[in-house]
Amino acid sequence: MADQKADETVDDSDLRKIRPWIAALLTVLGWGVGLYYARRTKAAILMSVASGIAAISLGVAGITYIYMNSPVSLPAGFAINDISDLAYLLLSTPFVIGVWVYVVKSPRLAEKAGPRRLLGYVVIWAAPIAISVAAALVIRFFLVQPFHIAAASMMPTIGQNSYFLVEKSAYGINKHSFAPFDILLPDRRFAEKTPERGDIVVFRNAKDGLNTYVKRLVGLPGEEIRFVGGRLHINGVPVAREEVDGTNNGCRYAGSAVTYVETLPNGVFYKTKECDADFGRFDNVGPYTVPPDHYFMLGDNRDQSQDSRVISRVGYIHKDFVIGRVHLSKEKNVEQTNDS
Repeated sequence: MADQKADETVDDSDLRKIRPWIAALLTVLGWGVGLYYARRTKAAILMSVASGIAAISLGVAGITYIYMNSPVSLPAGFAINDISDLAYLLLSTPFVIGVWVYVVKSPRLAEKAGPRRLLGYVVIWAAPIAISVAAALVIRFFLVQPFHIAAASMMPTIGQNSYFLVEKSAYGINKHSFAPFDILLPDRRFAEKTPERGDIVVFRNAKDGLNTYVKRLVGLPGEEIRFVGGRLHINGVPVAREEVDGTNNGCRYAGSAVTYVETLPNGVFYKTKECDADFGRFDNVGPYTVPPDHYFMLGDNRDQSQDSRVISRVGYIHKDFVIGRVHLSKEKNVEQTNDS
């Protein structure tokens, strides 16, 4: 990395004018890169560190917001990445302008970059990215991971095109927590905990190319599940439910939509939607006997959910494919217990 004294000893033909627009453009690529181009190495290192801290802070802020407000619904066609990109652009703008003004007010010549300085560009640009990616992977694999649901299968609990967090450590960590790197890891689950009936879980569907699904766990190993006249039965006992809304609210097509509050045997209650009232194709199915180490999953939007009732497409979910528990914070959507 050449300093000013070194620049004064070189031949004039090896000197290059530092151009404001190049410095500004490089600052967009990385906060410290423009300053490094302007031969302010120490300031460039500080700005590189600051950009890494800013990226981590933005990520933590986004996760905190989702944690406190989940599920977070966004307009169709609008992704949460758009928000992070906009935030980065807004944060970068003053630095881009500042570097431009600095170079304009402090014109100087600099020696043509050699291999050592070119390597410095790579380090200044890549270091904050590497740090922020490493922090994001630790959070994603071991703590919480943001998920997005585009379908309406969990309405009215989780709306279409909503974001929420999955608690990775709720049931312990196994190789599916590290997807798409799971193929490199053993099958063992660490700090294993048993899911509870009524939990909303994220799992990978072995019958659908290991795609990720979001459903509610209603059936435990060894239990018999069936639907009679639209009513969920567990081990031959109908699950209590109460109609709370008979309007057509959010179904894909016009029909006799009904919303119920369903209460499971352990006291967990939540809303379910019946777009076909009690006359849908899944309203008289079963019995299903849940195998050992498996669970029976249902969508809360009962007539518009592909779940464990469809044996050929989903079926029973082995415990090893369960990734984590969905965290919901909004009182109107979150499942509760009668003890709360």
